[in-house]
Amino acid sequence: MLEPFRCAYHAGDMNQRSIGIDLDNLQPDLVRQPHALAYPKKHPRLAELQALPRPRSEVMTINGAPTQSYGLTEPQYRSLQSLLRLLASVFPAIGDGAPQVDGKVVSHVLYDTSERHGVLAHWHTEYQRWDPGPGFDWQRLGLDDVPTP
Repeated sequence: MLEPFRCAYHAGDMNQRSIGIDLDNLQPDLVRQPHALAYPKKHPRLAELQALPRPRSEVMTINGAPTQSYGLTEPQYRSLQSLLRLLASVFPAIGDGAPQVDGKVVSHVLYDTSERHGVLAHWHTEYQRWDPGPGFDWQRLGLDDVPTP
């Protein structure tokens, strides 16, 4: 955790004007590792974790490479929604949501982010990144009715 007004080094040339949110998640690329598990096999609370399904995504091309991943759990989406709504009440530009073309979230690095507002994936800022992965449900951001400050 870092104070929102301090700089974290997480997004290349956007570090000074962005807030990074780390969705701590096993994130295997299921194209490269098709048998990777959604949860660590020897986790001490594996039974609890397995009660939280993480659906396998469709294959999606991100920054030119086919990628497949697991999605987030319901508690992760609820936490993310709460955090984004709170941040958007202080930083209204977050409420713009994700960059889209023809109703689909852009799946490559954005070349000019100088005027970009909203929520970006790591893959929007760096070529070698693909998180949060194709399993991330962008419709679940919860920014449709963000209160204004």
